[in-house]
Amino acid sequence: MRTIKNLCGAILFLLLISCSNQKGFNAYSPKYDPVPTLMAGKMGVSFKQNTYNELVKLNLIKNDEFILDKREWQEICDVLQKNNKISLIRLYFVQFNQNKFGAKYSDLQSYDGKLYILLSYFDGNDKLIGDKYYGVMSVNSGTVEVSPEDFQIMYEDYKNNIKPVINQFCSTKDNTEYLKIDAIDFARQQGGIEAHDRYMPVKFKQLNFKLAEVVDPEKIALTKNKSYYIQKYGNNIGQLTTLTDAEDSSGKPIQGLNDYDMNSLCPQQCP
Repeated sequence: MRTIKNLCGAILFLLLISCSNQKGFNAYSPKYDPVPTLMAGKMGVSFKQNTYNELVKLNLIKNDEFILDKREWQEICDVLQKNNKISLIRLYFVQFNQNKFGAKYSDLQSYDGKLYILLSYFDGNDKLIGDKYYGVMSVNSGTVEVSPEDFQIMYEDYKNNIKPVINQFCSTKDNTEYLKIDAIDFARQQGGIEAHDRYMPVKFKQLNFKLAEVVDPEKIALTKNKSYYIQKYGNNIGQLTTLTDAEDSSGKPIQGLNDYDMNSLCPQQCP
């Protein structure tokens, strides 16, 4: 009986995701479709061979993904729900150097000297909301709040110490400084995760931000949406980005909610 119930739940969830991707989302498609498997795989391989390999040699990176646990993910969802002025989420690449901050931010110590990501909220006029930047990924003791002044130090360290090392891998020779996600896009992904948890017995555990590198879509045999990816990626080959996987408590990617790329690469794709 439980097997039948789980099967019915799985079918309902997949139908809901499928309908969501077709009804009302067409203007945004394929943001709500996963990046094609072949392309996602090549983006990961390219990152490992180029950017990751170079940063490992220089001891500037800890790992190839950042983890947003369910607790921190829910905090972001709550912030977006409570503040309708937020229109953008920015994910800034930074370098955290503990010696510049004394005992502050000790929860980020495992990233000392290395690439990290800080999150921030902005309104439609690109004004920072909340007067803070947040370390929410791969943290063990809850969200780390970073002041604008300290954020600027970390951000400049990325631009001075890490970005020049990886500029060589991108066609623009000017690599990504931050990723922009529309708040409505994050909320739509939230809807898919919540639908999964309503219908599936194995629940959502975390959102994995896998570091990746833009590849040339012209060289990949894509069966659909090729023109979209050429427009999105064609002039930004080699840029640093992320793909997100929603992972369940068994450690498996949630079908239909993996290899998402809702990012705009900034400053290249941002005003």
